[in-house]
Order: sequence, then structure tokens, then C-alpha cells
Amino acid sequence: DPNVIVSILDTGVDLDHPDLVGNIWVNTGEIAGNGLDDDNNGYIDDVNGCDFSDGDNNPDDYDNHGSHTQGTITAVTNNATGVAGVAFDSKGMPCKIFPNALDNNIAEAFTYAADNGSIVSSNSWGGGAQSTIIEDAIDYFLATSDGVVVFAAGNDNSSSPTLGYPASYPPVIAVAATNDQDQKAWYSNYGTWVDISAPGGETFFAGDPQGVLSSIIGTYDFFQGTSMACPHVAGVAALLFSANPGMTGAEVRAQLEVSTDFIDNLNPGFEGELGTGRLNAFQALAGGPFPKAP
Repeated sequence: DPNVIVSILDTGVDLDHPDLVGNIWVNTGEIAGNGLDDDNNGYIDDVNGCDFSDGDNNPDDYDNHGSHTQGTITAVTNNATGVAGVAFDSKGMPCKIFPNALDNNIAEAFTYAADNGSIVSSNSWGGGAQSTIIEDAIDYFLATSDGVVVFAAGNDNSSSPTLGYPASYPPVIAVAATNDQDQKAWYSNYGTWVDISAPGGETFFAGDPQGVLSSIIGTYDFFQGTSMACPHVAGVAALLFSANPGMTGAEVRAQLEVSTDFIDNLNPGFEGELGTGRLNAFQALAGGPFPKAP
């Protein structure tokens, strides 16, 4: 549903990428380039989101990371170009928080996203000390949007909720990464605070295409990490909101987690520490869970 808006708090997005431009959120209340706050939302010329890191209206990507995560969620589909986004008609709202990812800047991005219609927030970042400012902003997003906030669990190969913060903050959906064998990716954080797992790729040496293919600035590349797993979950959340407009955020979260494929048997030593299992888009949309093959 093009009315389902996914805010991506990251390094920005390549605003000219041919596989992204068609699904980048457009603030229709704003007139580009006139130097005015036409929609009275407190931001001037925020036509495609904002750069909260530098305090301007240009969320263009500088690092590839944000373009990669946004491509997994909203890359234009059935266009014979590049890759296919999970939430293929939803709109991605670029909320640039890097390189100056200060707590106040991050909190402002969550508030902006909620106030401007986002109901899914995708966050492929983490680390740092516990922050009341960020937690309050997450709570504001959830209360205002009745949506979901999705976070990457982190790449420390650790069960520490501190290393996994803010993913370990209970109101958010924490996402661990799996490889193509449904096993924990070697780098992925894990723990009882993880809610769900999703494909994140697993590259063993340079040039090994076992990561996740998505858009970067001007082209495409394979990346790996829980950063790549997180937008898969955010994308399926957007699909659930699209298919079921009356669903609440709590209902979408519950459906994501109950419809996974059980993978504990493939991950000895990590039982109960990879969430409910590996994300399954079909089962989530079809109202699973379904009986598993023996």
C-alpha cells in the first residue's frame, strides 16, 4: 500500500537511484525549493524527509548503508531493474541520523517520522549507553503511529543486551541475522531479548556473494549484518499493515513473531536466543503459523 510509510533512520538514501526513486516518500504538503514551511510541520522544504544529523532538508546518502537498507524494504518491483523490495509499493521515508547520531538528533527523527505518517520504523544501527531521550522518542513513535519499531540486534556475536541496545529495549522488535542454512550468522548477536531472526547474509571472504543484495549509491552490492536482517522484518511489517489496514502495531508484531519458521533445532547452543524463529513472509500474510514438516 503506497499509504504505508516506512521511516528508515540511517545514513540517508540515494535520492536519484533508479530502483529507489519511485518509492521514496514525498511530502505532498511541501513545495520544493521555495524556502517556506508550506505544511507548517516545523521543517522547510522537507520534500523527501530530513537530515537530522546536519540539520537540513537533504537526506542524500553518503555511505551506502541507508540506501542498502531502504532498497530491501521499498526497491521498485517488476521493473526489470536491480532488486525487489519486500514492501514493494510502500514508501520509504529517509530520516538521516548519521554521521552525527546524537541522542537528540535520533529522538527528533523518531518524532518527525511519527508526526508525518510513518507507521513502521526501520533501524539498522545500535550501540551506546542507555538513553532515556531515545526511549521516550521510541515510545512517542509507537503511541502516535500505533505501529512498530524494528531494530538490528547487532554484530558482536554476543548475548549482551547492553551491546544490543536499543534493540534490547522491550517495546521494539529485535532482529538477529541468519545465513542461507537458517543458522545464526557468525556475527549476529543473540539472547532471550531477541524477538525474531531474518536473513542477513554470511560472507566468508572478499567477493563472496553470500550477503544480501540491495541498492547502494548508483548501483548494487552484497552486504551482510543484522543491518540487512532488520529491513526484511520492517518490510513484512509494512506488508501486514498494507493487507490488513485495521491491524494495530501490537497485532502486527504478534503476527510477525508467531508465523516464523522454527530454527532452534538448526542452532544447537542458541535455543531460545534467536527469537521465535526465522521470518516467513508468506505465513505472516496468510495468517500462519502452519504445521512444520518433520
